[in-house]
Amino acid sequence: MTITITPEYAGRSGNATVDNLREYDLALIATTTSTESEEAISLASGCPRKFDPYGFDSGARLVSMRIQQDPANELIWRIRGHYSTQYGQEAGSPGGVELRGSSNDPHGARGPAEQPLLHPCRWRTI
Repeated sequence: MTITITPEYAGRSGNATVDNLREYDLALIATTTSTESEEAISLASGCPRKFDPYGFDSGARLVSMRIQQDPANELIWRIRGHYSTQYGQEAGSPGGVELRGSSNDPHGARGPAEQPLLHPCRWRTI
């Protein structure tokens, strides 16, 4: 079993909004030497994994991926990945996670009180 994954440049796209939401669509082609399952394709080297960063934008993470076998050739698979700086449930809703990085706000979408790494550590002796 050999799986080779290469970029498909025709299916790529990107989008950025004024509130710093960035989204990208990645297109890949996987070719195999024998009939494989979508699980084998998703585990192949070079296939992105959930929450992997998008190339040059480490704030955008893989939030969804679709793997589809080519109907004309069973040895070719098309992989479509959607990356976004907003993932989880919709931002602003309970349980949603929003990754934002604004140059005007050093703390991002959350204030310093909610980010424990911005506070000095407290030492205790027992």
